[in-house]
Amino acid sequence: MLWIGSIAVLLVHAVPPPSGDWAFDVVRLRNGTEFRGLISGESDKEIRFTVVRRSPGRPTVCLPTTFRKSELETISRLSATERTELADRLRDIADSTKSGQTREQTLELVKEKGDWLRYQSGQFVLRSDASSEVVRRAAVRLEQIYAAYDRYFPVRRPGAPPTTITIFRNREEYDALLRAEKRTFANRAFYEPATRRIVAASDLDRFGADLEKVRLEHKQLRADLDKQEAALEKLYKAPELLRHVQPIRDTRRRIEQADRQNELAFDQSNRRLFATLYHEAFHAYADAFVYPAEETPLPRWLHEGLAQVFESAIVEGGELRVGHADAQRLAQAKSLARKKQLPSLQDLLQSGPKHFSTQLPTDAQEADAYYLAAWVYAHWLTFDRRVTGTRAFSDYLSDLKQGRDPIAAFAALAGQLPVQVEQSVEQFLLKLQPDGTVADLSTLPGGR
Repeated sequence: MLWIGSIAVLLVHAVPPPSGDWAFDVVRLRNGTEFRGLISGESDKEIRFTVVRRSPGRPTVCLPTTFRKSELETISRLSATERTELADRLRDIADSTKSGQTREQTLELVKEKGDWLRYQSGQFVLRSDASSEVVRRAAVRLEQIYAAYDRYFPVRRPGAPPTTITIFRNREEYDALLRAEKRTFANRAFYEPATRRIVAASDLDRFGADLEKVRLEHKQLRADLDKQEAALEKLYKAPELLRHVQPIRDTRRRIEQADRQNELAFDQSNRRLFATLYHEAFHAYADAFVYPAEETPLPRWLHEGLAQVFESAIVEGGELRVGHADAQRLAQAKSLARKKQLPSLQDLLQSGPKHFSTQLPTDAQEADAYYLAAWVYAHWLTFDRRVTGTRAFSDYLSDLKQGRDPIAAFAALAGQLPVQVEQSVEQFLLKLQPDGTVADLSTLPGGR
């Protein structure tokens, strides 16, 4: 039997919250972003945190994440009584999603003309003609990545119009749109700043029927198991009861295991789609909510570099994680760096749209090198220097807007001389591992 179930619960649809204000643990990052929620675990180096978002008229959203203590500025902690009260409330919310009622099933989708469905979020509107099961999954993933954007780049223009994200269920429909709009590129997606829209092609139609079928099977099976266990509880008492209910509980665990395997299968099958969406959505988010073109826009190299950082985000252990280094991209960047073929800091900072264009076959090699260099420097700024989204980062963009020399402005942001920046980035790149950690070169095969 094909088991295809829902992914781990990352966002939950709450029962109506009680009246009155909720008290939260509050963490404030060095870049100024503030998060409210519940500290669920703590070590010397990091804090496990459940971000809680409550908006009028919308379900409560819970986002599990991890903060390194090195990126925190302050922590405001709940009292013991307040902590117990909040934990109980979040437990009630989680309980309301049991028996297969995960966030994907409780998202509110609006039917449009034909087979189209729409999901409205605060910062994007998702439209798709794929099955409802797949649209729900896509909506959850987009909510997660927008939360990640907000963590590293706090919203500065909360009233900006949302981006419309249209996902066609197959490539044929997408190609028909390109022909109708007289577009000739071969990309599987595009972002159009003037209309605040992202349009993407997918293979979602071949997943929809199976996902919907097995979701219903899982729901019915769990309901049957609940009834069987309830009936047994009336007939037997411990320890005899355990012998009779153990097979039921084993079946539930097998269903949960199958669901986790399907999460991985879904990720692998749609990896390219979500990487593309995360990339284009970062462009849209930055343009609309943080660094608009008319104020302090991101330079093209940095726009592309940061978009690549976020496109490789993954769902792991019930949490969307950003910060690891895509293994293939990392290997290519290291290879070019060792051969001294990565663009220099000066070339990168003075680059423009043409350096990232692949309109001609001969452009591909140069564009690839610039994309890799942009990714390396963006990764370094975000996870080593930890300056993206900070006041210093905004000052850097303001300096560029006012015509300051881009090399001098970047050196000021990095807190190093230009020659030191290149040396630091080279060392960071050569030590960087796919999991995002930085290794001691002396411990690696072949040393440097």
